[in-house]
Amino acid sequence: MRYVVLKDEKEFFTYQLEAIYQYDEDEWKYICSHDNVLPAMWEPFRGIVGKSVFENIDELLNELKAEPEYTQYF
Repeated sequence: MRYVVLKDEKEFFTYQLEAIYQYDEDEWKYICSHDNVLPAMWEPFRGIVGKSVFENIDELLNELKAEPEYTQYF
């Protein structure tokens, strides 16, 4: 798992928790037909992508540290 911090063109920050998604057998067979593909990818954890928007990185980090997943895994 990882947290990804995103910054938009207006200098606002947001974040999301991501987990590694492993392909199932059918997906893997399809992917193997392509070059330069890895056996897994990062995706939003539990499909959650919406988070608050922050004006600076310090505000974001304070909020992030209060996340249940952050305190459990990091």
